[in-house]
Amino acid sequence: MQLVVVNMAQRGFWRWTREIRLAVSPDRFLAYIRDANFVLTDSFHGTAFSLIYKRRFLSFVTSTVSGRIYSLLSAIGLGDRMVPGVNLDEEKFKLLMQPPSDSAYCNLIDQKEDSIAWLRGAIDAASK
Repeated sequence: MQLVVVNMAQRGFWRWTREIRLAVSPDRFLAYIRDANFVLTDSFHGTAFSLIYKRRFLSFVTSTVSGRIYSLLSAIGLGDRMVPGVNLDEEKFKLLMQPPSDSAYCNLIDQKEDSIAWLRGAIDAASK
């Protein structure tokens, strides 16, 4: 399997791959996620697009960037997909091999509908 690293050379993943991509375009970033068998990410956008494209994924979280990832994954019942720091243990690796549950995607649809309703209400209130 090919490993592609996007904007992470400074974190030490460089020794596992020759496929390092720095400053990729948004469409290329999305294509990497869309075409991936597995996604390991430490970004909110990597997490969100892994869900949108229904990829098997884990999200590495740190105290400085985990708020949005934590909120999203907790809201849809995938909190177990978060890996604290860089501690990928056997249990998390086994979880990576499994696709997220169908119920998580149903929860994601519910969250999306709630967000759209909130945005419509905010727009309506602002236009009055």
